[in-house]
Amino acid sequence: MGDSLPLYCTASGKALLASISDIELRKLRRHLRLEPKTTNTITSWERLEHDLATIRESGVALDYEEHRYGICGVAVPLQGPNGEVAAVGIKAPIQRFRETQRAMTHSLIVLLCHKS
Repeated sequence: MGDSLPLYCTASGKALLASISDIELRKLRRHLRLEPKTTNTITSWERLEHDLATIRESGVALDYEEHRYGICGVAVPLQGPNGEVAAVGIKAPIQRFRETQRAMTHSLIVLLCHKS
C-alpha cells in the first residue's frame, strides 16, 4: 500500500495502459523501459501491445507473477466523465488467486458495469 508500481507488469498498470490512446502510448514507449522484475515480466513492446489489445477486448487485465513472485492480480480500467483514466484491481497470493480468479474477475466486471 502506498507503493508506486510499474505500469507494464501489474494488472492495474496494464489496465491503465490499455485505456490510453495509441498516441499517448507511443510517447510513453520512448521513455518506459520494460525491465524484468521476474521471469514472467513482459519485456518486449510487441508482447505488451498484444497484451494491451487483449485487455481492450476483454476489459480485464491480469498479472501472473509479472511484478513479484507469488503475487497475481486482476484489474479493470475505468474512465471518468471528463476522460480521466483509472483502474481498480485486486492482488492475491498465487495459491489463493488460482482458486478465486474467476470470482475476483466477476466482481470487478460487475463494478465496471455499475459505473458505466
